[in-house]
Amino acid sequence: MVEIFDNKKWVWPLRIILTLLCILMIACIFSASLMDGETSSNQSSTVTEIVDGAVDVIAPDVMLGGSEEKEFEILHSFVRTTGHFAEFALLSALITWCVLSYTEKRVFLTLPIGISLFVAFTDEYIQSFVGGRAQEMKDVLTDFCGACVGFVCALVLVFIVKLIYRKISNKKNERGMIESIAVSVDEKDDA
Repeated sequence: MVEIFDNKKWVWPLRIILTLLCILMIACIFSASLMDGETSSNQSSTVTEIVDGAVDVIAPDVMLGGSEEKEFEILHSFVRTTGHFAEFALLSALITWCVLSYTEKRVFLTLPIGISLFVAFTDEYIQSFVGGRAQEMKDVLTDFCGACVGFVCALVLVFIVKLIYRKISNKKNERGMIESIAVSVDEKDDA
């Protein structure tokens, strides 16, 4: 990623922005951990109601099984699990891009998963001190899986961007070579 932004004026702003986004994402994760159980449940219930409304519009005949209350609980569990997965996928992707903005040495590619796992354990540890919340290893596992998916997606995106960048650079180089050949042919014709 560093090679793409070889122009110095882009490297430091990119590094600063990515570092700040990583810090902001971790702060958001920890602030959600500090919510008491009731507040957290109310927040995820609101999101579940929005998702439930969207599912009713898109696929009104879809039933998750059982009573309406049981269906809501199944959807609520899915929304909470998806939230854990998504926030750690985003965190890991941001950390991956941040690390790659500083270096492309492969040894540092262990940092995104390691930092994400540390944040996941810390997140659950914080919850053990908050009323109505508890530590759950399944949440750490979900967070870890999200981090792995985010890491892979970030690397794939970087790979795609590098391919596009190289293709554009090669076309510019080809045009430059063709123009220089044309100039040298014109000069020979003039002589």
